[in-house]
Amino acid sequence: EQFKVLDPAQLPVKPFKPDRRKILLAGMVLGLGLGVGLALLLDFLGKSYRYVPDVEEDLGLPVLVTIPRILTMKELKWRKIKNMAGALVVCMAVLAAGGLGYMYFKLTFSLPAWFQQTFFQL
Repeated sequence: EQFKVLDPAQLPVKPFKPDRRKILLAGMVLGLGLGVGLALLLDFLGKSYRYVPDVEEDLGLPVLVTIPRILTMKELKWRKIKNMAGALVVCMAVLAAGGLGYMYFKLTFSLPAWFQQTFFQL
């Protein structure tokens, strides 16, 4: 028997798998969901009173005095570090979203070459 190649194999134009955009999107959604879920769970499981009406409602007695929280220098330093870290995370998320939008726009739309060269050269 003889075999004859009727249609030679061709390389695909774009990769079939893995779909990096779906993997990246799933990772971002999963990470955000786990973070928010963990924060809500820890808040729900907390056993401290935060507001005067909660204490009055549970005990059935009026609150006469509240003690303000006085932060030590170490606590103030950690609060500042946490605020800076939060700002950094927000900036990184904004930059990542912008980069993903740029990549999606660049890969999705077939724009004229002159337009891409003018606006997408970094």
